[in-house]
Amino acid sequence: MEKTIFMLKRKLLIIPIVLGVSFTSCKKDEPLPPESTVNDVTVGSLSLGALMTADFFGRVLDENGDGLSNVTVKVGSETATTDLNGVFKISQASVNTDLAYVLAEKNGYFDGSRSLIPSASGYNYIQIKLYERKLTTTFPTGTPMSVYIEPGVNVDFNGLFVDQVGNDYVGYVKAYIKYIEPIDHEDIDAMPGSPFGQSLAGTPKYFESYGQMFVELEGNSGQKIEIARDSYITLRIRTDQSQVAQAPASIPLSAFDHNNGYWVEHATAELVQDEYQGNIGHAGYWNFASVHETFVSTGLMIDYYGDSLVNFPIQVVTPNGKDVFYSASDGSYSQYLPAGFNLIFNAIDGCQNETAVSSTGPFSSGTVNPFNIQIQLGVVDLIQELGSLLDCGGVELTNGYVLVKLGNQTFVQYTPNGKFEVDNINCNGESSYEVLGVDLNTGAVSFPNQQNISNPITSIGDLFVCGTHSEYFTYSIDSGPEVQYFSDIYCAQLDTGGGLFFEIYPMDLSVKIVGSVMANGPYSYFVYLQPGTIWIKPNGMDPLLNFSFGINLVNFGAVGDYVTILYTGTYTDNLMVTHTIEGDLAVKRDF
Repeated sequence: MEKTIFMLKRKLLIIPIVLGVSFTSCKKDEPLPPESTVNDVTVGSLSLGALMTADFFGRVLDENGDGLSNVTVKVGSETATTDLNGVFKISQASVNTDLAYVLAEKNGYFDGSRSLIPSASGYNYIQIKLYERKLTTTFPTGTPMSVYIEPGVNVDFNGLFVDQVGNDYVGYVKAYIKYIEPIDHEDIDAMPGSPFGQSLAGTPKYFESYGQMFVELEGNSGQKIEIARDSYITLRIRTDQSQVAQAPASIPLSAFDHNNGYWVEHATAELVQDEYQGNIGHAGYWNFASVHETFVSTGLMIDYYGDSLVNFPIQVVTPNGKDVFYSASDGSYSQYLPAGFNLIFNAIDGCQNETAVSSTGPFSSGTVNPFNIQIQLGVVDLIQELGSLLDCGGVELTNGYVLVKLGNQTFVQYTPNGKFEVDNINCNGESSYEVLGVDLNTGAVSFPNQQNISNPITSIGDLFVCGTHSEYFTYSIDSGPEVQYFSDIYCAQLDTGGGLFFEIYPMDLSVKIVGSVMANGPYSYFVYLQPGTIWIKPNGMDPLLNFSFGINLVNFGAVGDYVTILYTGTYTDNLMVTHTIEGDLAVKRDF
């Protein structure tokens, strides 16, 4: 049986792809308990289209949402390692046109992955969350054991296990178990693959999750062990209250195919009160999911003006579930979605807000439907940061990325030509953000540049990616090129009045800041060499003449931590010409 679907490429150029299917799974009259084999591995049989090359860029996070370094990321035969910010880039990977599988591995963590319909016209953005692989419990073989995970979530073992060659295993079992919420959008990046998978009949489907469970088993010496052939594990999960009303009486239990990156329907779970219960024949990653026909939605993510939103997350709300996917570097997306339903697309942000921005459907199974997801003006506080990444010689980077920290949110974007336009939502009314540039070739970084937000677009200007500097001072006169000074800048708290005191005196510019303030916020300074004075002296500046400055004290750190300031103002030079000046300063407090 074959179904032909189509995938939309850049600017809605539609090209055909073929998703062929083979019948290799047989539905049993009695699915519980399932038949198992020694070291049983679930492998799907879907044809995922022809081979193509595609580029990938993304970030791997820990469970706190921070970047996770030294993670091995694999796409096809290509491999990369995440940097200190959890960022990776893989170019020209050989993948299938209908599904690309991105796998993230790190010792001490459960494997993470995402699967997507790849774009050939831009860098595909991926975000993966890894959970620590913590020991849940240890118990002896031969005795049934019920393992409590959290309220309403349990795993029951009947005590029979085998080693990797099929011999009976006797000893202690180490169980590593993790439950993944189906609704919380912070957990969605931790779900393996995507909602795409294979039914019992061998056809492509959309798997709407009611919860997922990772189960890994080890013996006394850390060796992998499995469930015995005539044994099984019972998984029990509570049903989220938002899903109870429409929860089916029974749903498929699907195992994740770690080779191909999609779910394979394998068993059945029954709803008992508000708890799904199902038996499985082998350890692995399991998904309690309602199965629907699928179609492909494809198009662009755009703002009110029709401009593409890059690496932008969108949440799709299905009949009784949710999933998150991202636009590529050209703003395009292609996504498997459930057929036959009205679908809602939400903008999501770091404040846990889910704001409806668009809707579509229903569409028929096996079709491809062009649809641009557009965020209308005023629905969310959509902002953008523009700028360039330059090396120390002022040449635009050809292999770098920019990282923007906005409150508790972090956004990254690959910059193959030095230019960046970072799209994000200011959900918490933040007044400033921090911008960092990174050179992927050399590992060099820019200073963590503090910038005030100008809605809706902030022009950051040039970021010089020159090394691993710890302190800096920058200024720009009359909106001209930015001058950067890298130095060990002296900074101390005043003996009287709290406040700040720090200074540098190189030959061509001077900075002297004396103040009686410690709290973050804006302050104005007008008088030279008086308490609460800023003195910034570029070439040609006479601080005895007209001099007016305003500063924003962004951060006042403890000793050893950063003090960061943004400033802007005017001054009159020794030729009596008035100029504007703006810049920022980041120093570590000496005491």
